[in-house]
Amino acid sequence: MSIETRSGSLFYDQLAVQDTLNTFFEPQKEIISSGPLKKEDFSARIEESFDVKVVSQVSEEPLGISFFARNRLYGNFFSELSLSYLSGKSKYYFPEGLKPFIDPISLDIKHEELDIRVATGFQRRINRYVTGNMKFGVSRSTGRVRSKVLSELLDIQSSEIHLSYSTFLDIGLSIGYKWKVSPSFVVSQYSNKKLESQLVTKLSYEF
Repeated sequence: MSIETRSGSLFYDQLAVQDTLNTFFEPQKEIISSGPLKKEDFSARIEESFDVKVVSQVSEEPLGISFFARNRLYGNFFSELSLSYLSGKSKYYFPEGLKPFIDPISLDIKHEELDIRVATGFQRRINRYVTGNMKFGVSRSTGRVRSKVLSELLDIQSSEIHLSYSTFLDIGLSIGYKWKVSPSFVVSQYSNKKLESQLVTKLSYEF
């Protein structure tokens, strides 16, 4: 069991912006479907597709809890199954509004994610309290994105469900004995070949 935080992910933030714009305008070809864009690329694609300027204001790192089961295969190799629940918040700003509304508009976003991962890995003990880990596997996520559009004239709430599939490579350390702090660097490739990198920190207890 572990408590974890993740930094670097923009996926659900960008989906929320896209969902909101599609409620105001005729839906465009999806800017992101199963993988995020870099911040600069996303803002440029939004302006190109919808003629709207969008600015990222606040983004809280997702925080959650995971349960995992590990099975030793051979030597230092193992298999792992994990189930994670994470939630996060963020805020975007439309300084020129959303046509025909020209007043500045803010977009408050809350997202929840249920993530199932299956992986095989290799671990090597560096000393009694430090172990190096490398895992490769597949992830299936279901995310609920709740958005709230606010301005002097608007107060609109919406909720959407999104599914995503990815493969991932996780490289990190476990520091401790039963209670462990585990920082790692995770690179994910989504089904549309887009890549995303995250820093993940877990506080875990192994039974």
